[in-house]
Amino acid sequence: MHLKGNEFAGPDGGDGGNGAHVIFKVEPGLKSLNKIQSMYQAENGEEGRSFHMKGKSGKHLIVKVPNGTIFKTENGEFIEELNEKKPMFVAARGGAGGKGNHYYLSNDNKRPVQFEPGHNGEQFVFDLELKLIADAAFIGYPNAGKSSLLNALTRARAKVGDYSFTTLHPHVGVVEYEDFEQISIADLPGILPDLTRGLGTKYLHHLEKCKILIFVIDLCDNPCQQFKDMTTVLQIFDSSLLNKKPKIVIAHKIDKEESKNNFEKFKQKIQLPIVPMSAEKKINLSKFLKILRHVYDNCEND
Repeated sequence: MHLKGNEFAGPDGGDGGNGAHVIFKVEPGLKSLNKIQSMYQAENGEEGRSFHMKGKSGKHLIVKVPNGTIFKTENGEFIEELNEKKPMFVAARGGAGGKGNHYYLSNDNKRPVQFEPGHNGEQFVFDLELKLIADAAFIGYPNAGKSSLLNALTRARAKVGDYSFTTLHPHVGVVEYEDFEQISIADLPGILPDLTRGLGTKYLHHLEKCKILIFVIDLCDNPCQQFKDMTTVLQIFDSSLLNKKPKIVIAHKIDKEESKNNFEKFKQKIQLPIVPMSAEKKINLSKFLKILRHVYDNCEND
């Protein structure tokens, strides 16, 4: 490129602008990933022009996400987690702009014709996952009644069904007390003792942010073994969860006839706060909420 109308003029082709980055940034107040699109593409840089004019660089694309957003590869490999300490992640960098022929001007080359095209930007595929930030979490077998309890205790409307793995994704409900204190409870998908079955440990990382662990035990089905299985799973996944976090046990379905004897045997072996409850019959809901508040307040004071 050289000055128009003057074939003997020197080179005046400007450099191209840089491509923009795709950047994910924590936005306080966002609670879900439901507005995230399947693909994002930042602006290209503009081409260089005559008179040594450099092309305009693209404007970076900022995508707002909630606190606790996790980035993984398609194979499930952890890449990044955004939070208060790490609020921004450059997911894909734009390509560098090309060089116009003026860039190659030298004493040895007065009329360069060569140029360098711009480089392509990065392209990646990420799986985004939101780490729930709840005050407490229900842990238990599939069909232990966790979703029914969440619906009974909060205004959440988790799916309830008479088959395994009704809950395939975490749900969160909020309990509001008379003094306007709020405690959020997460209902995690059911856990099986064999971690190769069901959903495995896929959602257990949500427990890292929870302050209180709530074991939901079905009194109709060998409650001692259930509790042992749940604690074993957590021990394998992360022993610090059991060692450091306060725990409450809900002995669920106390309204069933076969549950009475099981409960008496169960409570003798468990050295934790234990509440016999029934979501269906609304038994001991208030009692549980008082215990939950007491444990929560102690957590706040620690």
